Amino acid sequence: MNVRRTVISLVTLVCVGATVALARADVAQPTGAFARIPIPGTPYRPVVVGDGLDPLAVSFFCPGVPGVSVPPDPKLGGEVAITNPTEDAMRYSVTVYGPTGQLDRRAATLAARTSDLVDVGAVAQQAGALYAGVFVEVETPGAMVEQRAWSSRGRSVTACANEPSSRWILADGVTLDGNNEDLILTNPYPSPASVDLMFSVPERAPARPRQFQGFVIPPFATQVVDIDIISRDDPVVSTTVIGNRSNVIVGRALTMAGSGRDGYSIALGSPTTANTWYFAAGETGEGITERYVIVNPGEDAVDVSITPYPAEGGANFDIVARTIDAGHSMSVDLAEAVEPAGSFPTGRHAVRVDVESLNAVEGIVVERVITKSLDNGVFTTVVMGSQFPARRWWLPGGAGEPTQNAVIVSNVDSGAGTFTVLAHTAAGAQPVPGLENLTIASTHTVALDLTEAGALGVPIEIVSDVLIVVEQSSIRGQGLAGRTGALAIPE
Repeated sequence: MNVRRTVISLVTLVCVGATVALARADVAQPTGAFARIPIPGTPYRPVVVGDGLDPLAVSFFCPGVPGVSVPPDPKLGGEVAITNPTEDAMRYSVTVYGPTGQLDRRAATLAARTSDLVDVGAVAQQAGALYAGVFVEVETPGAMVEQRAWSSRGRSVTACANEPSSRWILADGVTLDGNNEDLILTNPYPSPASVDLMFSVPERAPARPRQFQGFVIPPFATQVVDIDIISRDDPVVSTTVIGNRSNVIVGRALTMAGSGRDGYSIALGSPTTANTWYFAAGETGEGITERYVIVNPGEDAVDVSITPYPAEGGANFDIVARTIDAGHSMSVDLAEAVEPAGSFPTGRHAVRVDVESLNAVEGIVVERVITKSLDNGVFTTVVMGSQFPARRWWLPGGAGEPTQNAVIVSNVDSGAGTFTVLAHTAAGAQPVPGLENLTIASTHTVALDLTEAGALGVPIEIVSDVLIVVEQSSIRGQGLAGRTGALAIPE
């Protein structure tokens, strides 16, 4: 698959590689966002549904690409990748939002089986913006959009949302020691948006700072809230954003450089709660800390269970049961919580988190935080789980370089099945050698290498005949030790 890199500028347009003609378009307004059609909170690849099209298929909203920072970070930047794995060309537009309004909008045609990389970070830097919100509109379904960001603490990859929402929830967050957390709020509409912010710290009552009730985001704008101002020196900070008759996009940027953490993460919040959350890439062992941060935004306490499933099956471990009060959050160290103490084995495992309260009106939101110590450094990954399994998953950017344990697949179905890993090149979809018709037992998890030249730098598709959950593990980059994690995109 061909990849072309594009720089959108307020004044000029620079293309590296293939020539891309981008025509300036008028101010963009998302369509259909207030038609409250229920969709999953987990970002997904929209495709043709029945005889018609998914009404939300053409819209993607990214959490926010970094521009400038204080103090300056010379390695700060980011891009949005639009991937077309289909056999037909697609017309698309990219709209970029800054602190006071729209910064730029451009349109282009994306050829079949190609990807465009749009350097949004250059736009944000030129405007002096801390972050730039992004709205991508594609005329036909089948495309995928993800945001990629990088800093001196590493790289981060996340899928972009399928629509704005009037509520967003983030379970994890940290302001302790040298860590910094920014909340990124984007209003993609022509009228001002008003939101209320609520923060929860384990073992403390939820806080609703007065200055962030009725917080206004200008039209077509992206605003940033430094969480350190509100919650200083806390190891876990959960955030809920409620729109006052307003739909917005909410992202979170974590620069982790203290309290045992080290890494970089920009991710979307979840627009919905769920009664079940799935994770494929759990891991424990010497020098590894694995925590599940759970927030209950509802008005009633809920009982939750955390169930680990060893990668190669066998006896499951005791379910970890906890009760989370209304509006509160909780951080659970999985290895310490499993009984008897010290019995949890090292290695990979899948994890399922469930609401057990039969009368629960509201679900939960769950994120996993893994910090791993290596001989040459420490790294931290923060991943929000999936609200549902699927039989088809995508890694739009694949692996940029040969990577061991790049794809983690967990079978959450009731029986054994098979799956195949496909690489989408300019010639079409081809099975990755050695990754065809692989058998996976129920509750088992496998980690797969992406090292073949034909599987690098191209979209990767995982197709299964049973329900699975897939995560991606990428090289952290910037010459740093470790990995960055992300949920793959379900279809």
